[in-house]
Amino acid sequence: MRILLLYYSPWWNATAYYGVTLAQGLQRAGHTVWFGTDETANAGHKAREKGIPIFNVKLQTINPVKAGVEISRLARFIKRENIDIVNTFSPQGHLFYFLAKRMFGLKAPLIRTCCDARKPKGNPFNKYLYNRCVNWLIFPCRSNLERYYNVLKFPPKNSSIIYGAIDINRYDHDKPHHILQKKYGLAKDTPVVGIIARLSPEKGHNHFLHVAAKVSSKINNAAFVIVGRQEQITIDSLKKLANNLGIADRVIFTGYIADPRSVVEEFAVGVIASRFSETISRAALEFMASAKPVVAANVNVLGEIIRHEKTGMVYDVDDVDGMADGIVELLSNQEKCAELGNNGRRDILEKFTIEKCAEETIAVYKNVLKKPGADE
Repeated sequence: MRILLLYYSPWWNATAYYGVTLAQGLQRAGHTVWFGTDETANAGHKAREKGIPIFNVKLQTINPVKAGVEISRLARFIKRENIDIVNTFSPQGHLFYFLAKRMFGLKAPLIRTCCDARKPKGNPFNKYLYNRCVNWLIFPCRSNLERYYNVLKFPPKNSSIIYGAIDINRYDHDKPHHILQKKYGLAKDTPVVGIIARLSPEKGHNHFLHVAAKVSSKINNAAFVIVGRQEQITIDSLKKLANNLGIADRVIFTGYIADPRSVVEEFAVGVIASRFSETISRAALEFMASAKPVVAANVNVLGEIIRHEKTGMVYDVDDVDGMADGIVELLSNQEKCAELGNNGRRDILEKFTIEKCAEETIAVYKNVLKKPGADE
Protein backbone atom coordinates (compact mmCIF):
# COMPACT_ATOMS: atom_id res chain seq x y z
CA MET A 1 0.00 0.00 0.00
CA ARG A 2 0.93 3.64 -0.50
CA ILE A 3 0.11 5.51 2.69
CA LEU A 4 0.11 9.17 3.69
CA LEU A 5 0.16 9.96 7.42
CA LEU A 6 -0.90 13.54 8.22
CA TYR A 7 -0.01 15.34 11.43
CA TYR A 8 0.75 18.78 12.74
CA SER A 9 1.93 20.10 16.08
CA PRO A 10 4.89 22.37 16.82
CA TRP A 11 5.87 19.97 19.61
CA TRP A 12 7.35 16.50 19.69
CA ASN A 13 4.59 14.92 21.76
CA ALA A 14 3.03 11.50 22.27
CA THR A 15 0.79 11.79 19.20
CA ALA A 16 3.75 12.67 16.98
CA TYR A 17 5.65 9.76 18.53
CA TYR A 18 2.74 7.41 17.76
CA GLY A 19 2.61 8.57 14.14
CA VAL A 20 6.35 8.35 13.48
CA THR A 21 6.59 4.97 15.22
CA LEU A 22 3.70 3.65 13.13
CA ALA A 23 5.39 4.94 9.96
CA GLN A 24 8.49 2.93 10.85
CA GLY A 25 6.40 -0.19 11.33
CA LEU A 26 4.57 0.29 8.05
CA GLN A 27 7.89 0.71 6.25
CA ARG A 28 9.27 -2.45 7.84
CA ALA A 29 6.18 -4.31 6.65
CA GLY A 30 7.01 -3.33 3.07
CA HIS A 31 4.60 -0.44 2.52
CA THR A 32 5.44 2.95 1.02
CA VAL A 33 4.86 5.71 3.57
CA TRP A 34 5.05 9.50 3.63
CA PHE A 35 4.73 11.65 6.73
CA GLY A 36 2.77 14.79 5.86
CA THR A 37 3.68 17.65 8.17
CA ASP A 38 5.48 20.97 8.35
CA GLU A 39 9.06 19.93 7.64
CA THR A 40 10.36 22.58 10.06
CA ALA A 41 8.33 21.20 13.00
CA ASN A 42 9.76 18.73 15.50
CA ALA A 43 7.69 15.85 14.13
CA GLY A 44 9.15 16.50 10.68
CA HIS A 45 12.70 16.43 12.03
CA LYS A 46 12.08 13.19 13.91
CA ALA A 47 10.46 11.49 10.92
CA ARG A 48 13.39 12.46 8.71
CA GLU A 49 15.84 11.10 11.31
CA LYS A 50 14.03 7.76 11.07
CA GLY A 51 14.32 7.70 7.29
CA ILE A 52 10.66 8.47 6.60
CA PRO A 53 10.01 10.64 3.51
CA ILE A 54 8.37 13.99 4.31
CA PHE A 55 5.56 15.63 2.37
CA ASN A 56 5.89 19.25 3.46
CA VAL A 57 2.39 20.63 4.11
CA LYS A 58 1.35 23.53 6.34
CA LEU A 59 -1.71 22.07 8.06
CA GLN A 60 -1.59 24.75 10.75
CA THR A 61 -2.46 27.73 8.54
CA ILE A 62 -5.75 29.51 9.24
CA ASN A 63 -5.45 32.07 6.43
CA PRO A 64 -8.15 31.05 3.90
CA VAL A 65 -5.98 31.79 0.86
CA LYS A 66 -2.94 29.97 2.23
CA ALA A 67 -5.14 27.08 3.38
CA GLY A 68 -6.54 26.82 -0.15
CA VAL A 69 -3.02 26.60 -1.55
CA GLU A 70 -2.06 23.86 0.92
CA ILE A 71 -5.24 21.88 0.23
CA SER A 72 -4.53 22.07 -3.50
CA ARG A 73 -0.94 20.90 -2.94
CA LEU A 74 -2.22 18.04 -0.77
CA ALA A 75 -4.65 16.94 -3.49
CA ARG A 76 -1.97 17.04 -6.21
CA PHE A 77 0.41 15.00 -4.07
CA ILE A 78 -2.22 12.33 -3.34
CA LYS A 79 -3.08 12.03 -7.04
CA ARG A 80 0.54 12.05 -8.22
CA GLU A 81 1.67 9.41 -5.73
CA ASN A 82 -1.46 7.24 -6.10
CA ILE A 83 -2.06 7.24 -2.35
CA ASP A 84 -4.24 4.33 -1.20
CA ILE A 85 -4.89 5.44 2.40
CA VAL A 86 -4.77 8.77 4.22
CA ASN A 87 -4.37 8.42 8.00
CA THR A 88 -4.51 11.69 9.93
CA PHE A 89 -3.50 12.16 13.57
CA SER A 90 -4.71 15.73 14.04
CA PRO A 91 -7.94 17.68 13.51
CA GLN A 92 -6.15 19.95 11.02
CA GLY A 93 -5.28 16.98 8.81
CA HIS A 94 -8.83 15.65 9.14
CA LEU A 95 -10.31 18.95 7.97
CA PHE A 96 -7.78 19.53 5.18
CA TYR A 97 -8.26 16.09 3.67
CA PHE A 98 -12.05 16.33 3.97
CA LEU A 99 -11.91 19.58 1.97
CA ALA A 100 -9.39 18.20 -0.53
CA LYS A 101 -11.56 15.14 -1.09
CA ARG A 102 -14.67 17.23 -1.71
CA MET A 103 -12.96 19.86 -3.88
CA PHE A 104 -10.81 17.56 -6.03
CA GLY A 105 -12.71 14.26 -6.09
CA LEU A 106 -10.05 12.25 -4.24
CA LYS A 107 -10.79 8.57 -3.63
CA ALA A 108 -8.38 7.45 -0.89
CA PRO A 109 -10.25 6.48 2.31
CA LEU A 110 -9.65 8.55 5.44
CA ILE A 111 -8.56 6.99 8.73
CA ARG A 112 -8.57 9.24 11.79
CA THR A 113 -6.35 8.30 14.74
CA CYS A 114 -7.50 10.16 17.88
CA CYS A 115 -4.79 10.49 20.53
CA ASP A 116 -5.75 13.79 22.17
CA ALA A 117 -6.85 13.30 25.79
CA ARG A 118 -9.07 16.36 25.67
CA LYS A 119 -12.79 15.98 25.06
CA PRO A 120 -13.61 16.72 21.40
CA LYS A 121 -15.87 19.57 20.39
CA GLY A 122 -19.48 18.50 20.06
CA ASN A 123 -20.66 21.07 17.52
CA PRO A 124 -22.72 19.86 14.52
CA PHE A 125 -19.87 20.26 12.03
CA ASN A 126 -17.48 18.19 14.14
CA LYS A 127 -20.13 15.48 14.52
CA TYR A 128 -20.53 15.54 10.75
CA LEU A 129 -16.77 15.14 10.24
CA TYR A 130 -16.57 12.14 12.56
CA ASN A 131 -19.76 10.43 11.43
CA ARG A 132 -19.92 11.08 7.69
CA CYS A 133 -16.42 12.09 6.61
CA VAL A 134 -14.17 9.37 7.95
CA ASN A 135 -13.95 5.68 7.06
CA TRP A 136 -12.50 4.42 10.34
CA LEU A 137 -11.48 5.73 13.75
CA ILE A 138 -8.47 4.43 15.67
CA PHE A 139 -7.93 5.14 19.38
CA PRO A 140 -4.78 4.43 21.44
CA CYS A 141 -6.83 3.39 24.49
CA ARG A 142 -10.37 2.48 25.46
CA SER A 143 -10.87 5.55 27.62
CA ASN A 144 -10.23 7.77 24.60
CA LEU A 145 -12.70 5.82 22.48
CA GLU A 146 -15.33 6.27 25.17
CA ARG A 147 -14.53 9.97 25.59
CA TYR A 148 -14.97 10.63 21.86
CA TYR A 149 -18.04 8.41 21.53
CA ASN A 150 -19.85 10.14 24.40
CA VAL A 151 -19.60 13.44 22.51
CA LEU A 152 -19.66 12.48 18.83
CA LYS A 153 -21.81 9.29 18.79
CA PHE A 154 -19.97 7.75 15.83
CA PRO A 155 -20.76 4.14 14.82
CA PRO A 156 -18.66 2.01 17.24
CA LYS A 157 -18.38 -0.76 14.63
CA ASN A 158 -16.17 1.57 12.58
CA SER A 159 -13.52 1.98 15.26
CA SER A 160 -10.56 0.13 16.76
CA ILE A 161 -8.23 0.38 19.73
CA ILE A 162 -4.56 0.11 18.74
CA TYR A 163 -2.11 0.79 21.55
CA GLY A 164 1.11 2.74 21.20
CA ALA A 165 4.34 0.90 20.50
CA ILE A 166 8.05 0.98 21.11
CA ASP A 167 11.12 -0.19 19.22
CA ILE A 168 12.25 -2.98 21.52
CA ASN A 169 15.54 -3.35 19.66
CA ARG A 170 16.69 -0.05 21.14
CA TYR A 171 16.53 -1.58 24.62
CA ASP A 172 18.85 -4.49 23.96
CA HIS A 173 22.24 -3.19 25.01
CA ASP A 174 24.87 -4.87 27.13
CA LYS A 175 27.04 -1.98 28.30
CA PRO A 176 25.60 -0.02 31.26
CA HIS A 177 26.12 3.75 31.37
CA HIS A 178 25.97 4.45 35.15
CA ILE A 179 25.16 8.11 34.48
CA LEU A 180 23.48 8.70 37.85
CA GLN A 181 26.42 7.14 39.67
CA LYS A 182 29.02 9.07 37.70
CA LYS A 183 27.35 12.48 37.45
CA TYR A 184 25.41 12.63 40.72
CA GLY A 185 27.52 10.40 42.95
CA LEU A 186 24.86 7.82 43.74
CA ALA A 187 26.13 4.65 45.35
CA LYS A 188 25.82 1.50 43.27
CA ASP A 189 23.26 -0.02 45.64
CA THR A 190 21.05 3.10 45.88
CA PRO A 191 17.41 2.23 45.10
CA VAL A 192 16.35 4.81 42.51
CA VAL A 193 12.73 5.82 41.93
CA GLY A 194 12.31 7.86 38.76
CA ILE A 195 9.77 9.87 36.80
CA ILE A 196 10.16 10.98 33.17
CA ALA A 197 7.81 13.75 32.07
CA ARG A 198 7.78 17.37 30.97
CA LEU A 199 7.30 19.69 33.94
CA SER A 200 3.60 20.44 33.45
CA PRO A 201 0.75 20.33 36.01
CA GLU A 202 -0.95 17.33 34.40
CA LYS A 203 2.19 15.21 34.90
CA GLY A 204 1.86 15.29 38.71
CA HIS A 205 5.38 16.16 39.85
CA ASN A 206 4.06 17.70 43.09
CA HIS A 207 2.20 14.46 43.71
CA PHE A 208 5.39 12.50 42.99
CA LEU A 209 7.33 14.50 45.59
CA HIS A 210 4.68 13.87 48.25
CA VAL A 211 4.90 10.16 47.44
CA ALA A 212 8.71 10.39 47.60
CA ALA A 213 8.54 11.93 51.08
CA LYS A 214 6.49 8.99 52.36
CA VAL A 215 8.78 6.45 50.69
CA SER A 216 11.92 8.10 52.09
CA SER A 217 10.55 7.82 55.62
CA LYS A 218 10.63 4.02 55.22
CA ILE A 219 13.49 3.47 52.75
CA ASN A 220 16.15 5.82 54.07
CA ASN A 221 18.66 5.37 51.25
CA ALA A 222 16.22 5.80 48.33
CA ALA A 223 16.90 8.49 45.72
CA PHE A 224 14.28 10.15 43.53
CA VAL A 225 15.09 11.29 40.00
CA ILE A 226 13.01 13.74 37.97
CA VAL A 227 13.76 13.81 34.23
CA GLY A 228 12.05 16.42 32.08
CA ARG A 229 12.18 19.88 30.59
CA GLN A 230 10.72 22.91 32.33
CA GLU A 231 7.40 24.07 30.94
CA GLN A 232 4.61 25.49 33.13
CA ILE A 233 6.43 24.25 36.24
CA THR A 234 9.99 25.24 37.10
CA ILE A 235 12.68 23.11 38.66
CA ASP A 236 13.13 25.80 41.32
CA SER A 237 9.50 25.46 42.43
CA LEU A 238 9.88 21.69 42.73
CA LYS A 239 13.14 22.09 44.63
CA LYS A 240 11.32 24.39 47.07
CA LEU A 241 8.60 21.77 47.60
CA ALA A 242 11.22 19.03 48.07
CA ASN A 243 12.93 21.21 50.67
CA ASN A 244 9.63 21.83 52.49
CA LEU A 245 9.02 18.06 52.54
CA GLY A 246 12.49 17.45 53.98
CA ILE A 247 13.78 15.44 51.01
CA ALA A 248 15.80 18.06 49.11
CA ASP A 249 18.98 16.01 49.48
CA ARG A 250 17.24 12.91 48.10
CA VAL A 251 15.90 14.39 44.84
CA ILE A 252 17.89 14.76 41.61
CA PHE A 253 16.73 16.97 38.74
CA THR A 254 18.41 16.04 35.47
CA GLY A 255 16.51 18.43 33.20
CA TYR A 256 15.65 17.27 29.69
CA ILE A 257 17.39 14.14 28.41
CA ALA A 258 16.80 13.41 24.72
CA ASP A 259 17.27 9.67 25.15
CA PRO A 260 16.35 8.62 28.71
CA ARG A 261 17.27 4.95 28.28
CA SER A 262 20.68 5.49 29.84
CA VAL A 263 19.05 6.83 33.01
CA VAL A 264 16.12 4.42 33.19
CA GLU A 265 18.56 1.50 33.35
CA GLU A 266 19.52 2.71 36.85
CA PHE A 267 15.93 3.00 38.09
CA ALA A 268 14.58 0.34 40.41
CA VAL A 269 11.01 1.58 39.87
CA GLY A 270 9.48 3.89 37.26
CA VAL A 271 6.65 6.17 38.38
CA ILE A 272 3.91 7.92 36.40
CA ALA A 273 2.00 10.33 38.63
CA SER A 274 -0.04 12.05 35.91
CA ARG A 275 -3.38 13.69 36.63
CA PHE A 276 -4.40 13.74 32.95
CA SER A 277 -2.89 13.00 29.54
CA GLU A 278 -1.35 9.49 29.10
CA THR A 279 -3.46 8.21 26.22
CA ILE A 280 -0.28 6.57 24.85
CA SER A 281 2.27 6.90 27.70
CA ARG A 282 5.70 6.72 26.18
CA ALA A 283 7.09 6.66 29.72
CA ALA A 284 5.22 3.46 30.62
CA LEU A 285 6.45 1.80 27.43
CA GLU A 286 10.02 2.97 28.17
CA PHE A 287 9.93 1.54 31.69
CA MET A 288 8.43 -1.78 30.60
CA ALA A 289 10.86 -2.18 27.70
CA SER A 290 13.67 -1.62 30.20
CA ALA A 291 12.22 -4.34 32.47
CA LYS A 292 11.31 -1.87 35.22
CA PRO A 293 8.09 -2.22 37.24
CA VAL A 294 5.76 0.76 36.86
CA VAL A 295 3.87 2.42 39.70
CA ALA A 296 1.23 4.62 38.13
CA ALA A 297 -1.92 6.65 38.61
CA ASN A 298 -4.95 5.09 36.94
CA VAL A 299 -5.23 7.62 34.12
CA ASN A 300 -6.34 6.77 30.58
CA VAL A 301 -4.14 4.06 29.03
CA LEU A 302 -2.15 3.32 32.20
CA GLY A 303 -4.80 1.06 33.70
CA GLU A 304 -5.07 -0.75 30.36
CA ILE A 305 -1.42 -1.55 29.65
CA ILE A 306 -0.09 -1.97 33.22
CA ARG A 307 -1.33 -5.13 34.91
CA HIS A 308 -1.69 -4.49 38.63
CA GLU A 309 0.57 -6.75 40.69
CA LYS A 310 1.80 -8.36 37.44
CA THR A 311 3.81 -5.67 35.65
CA GLY A 312 3.42 -2.85 38.15
CA MET A 313 1.02 -1.16 40.53
CA VAL A 314 -1.92 1.05 39.55
CA TYR A 315 -3.61 3.39 42.04
CA ASP A 316 -6.28 6.08 42.09
CA VAL A 317 -4.94 9.48 41.06
CA ASP A 318 -5.02 10.96 44.58
CA ASP A 319 -3.85 7.86 46.44
CA VAL A 320 -0.51 9.12 47.75
CA ASP A 321 -0.38 6.50 50.50
CA GLY A 322 -1.17 3.63 48.14
CA MET A 323 1.42 4.67 45.60
CA ALA A 324 4.05 5.13 48.31
CA ASP A 325 3.24 1.74 49.84
CA GLY A 326 3.53 0.10 46.42
CA ILE A 327 6.97 1.60 45.84
CA VAL A 328 8.12 0.60 49.33
CA GLU A 329 6.91 -2.95 48.74
CA LEU A 330 8.88 -3.20 45.50
CA LEU A 331 12.04 -1.65 46.92
CA SER A 332 11.85 -4.01 49.88
CA ASN A 333 11.39 -7.10 47.72
CA GLN A 334 13.97 -7.29 44.95
CA GLU A 335 12.61 -10.61 43.71
CA LYS A 336 9.12 -9.18 43.18
CA CYS A 337 10.59 -6.02 41.68
CA ALA A 338 12.51 -8.06 39.10
CA GLU A 339 9.53 -10.34 38.42
CA LEU A 340 7.18 -7.46 37.64
CA GLY A 341 9.82 -5.76 35.51
CA ASN A 342 10.46 -8.90 33.48
CA ASN A 343 6.72 -9.46 33.06
CA GLY A 344 6.42 -5.93 31.69
CA ARG A 345 9.14 -6.54 29.14
CA ARG A 346 7.39 -9.73 28.04
CA ASP A 347 4.18 -7.75 27.61
CA ILE A 348 6.05 -5.29 25.39
CA LEU A 349 7.35 -8.13 23.23
CA GLU A 350 3.88 -9.66 22.91
CA LYS A 351 1.63 -6.60 22.64
CA PHE A 352 3.43 -3.29 22.17
CA THR A 353 6.11 -3.64 19.50
CA ILE A 354 6.27 -1.49 16.38
CA GLU A 355 5.51 -4.60 14.35
CA LYS A 356 2.37 -5.34 16.38
CA CYS A 357 1.07 -1.78 16.03
CA ALA A 358 1.72 -1.82 12.28
CA GLU A 359 0.12 -5.25 11.85
CA GLU A 360 -3.11 -4.15 13.54
CA THR A 361 -3.19 -0.87 11.62
CA ILE A 362 -2.59 -2.60 8.28
CA ALA A 363 -5.53 -4.90 9.07
CA VAL A 364 -7.72 -1.80 9.49
CA TYR A 365 -6.48 -0.33 6.20
CA LYS A 366 -7.18 -3.56 4.31
CA ASN A 367 -10.61 -3.91 5.87
CA VAL A 368 -11.53 -0.36 4.86
CA LEU A 369 -10.21 -0.75 1.31
CA LYS A 370 -12.28 -3.86 0.64
CA LYS A 371 -15.52 -2.28 1.88
CA PRO A 372 -18.02 -1.18 -0.76
CA GLY A 373 -17.95 2.59 -1.17
CA ALA A 374 -14.61 2.99 0.62
CA ASP A 375 -13.53 5.59 -1.92
CA GLU A 376 -16.68 7.69 -1.75
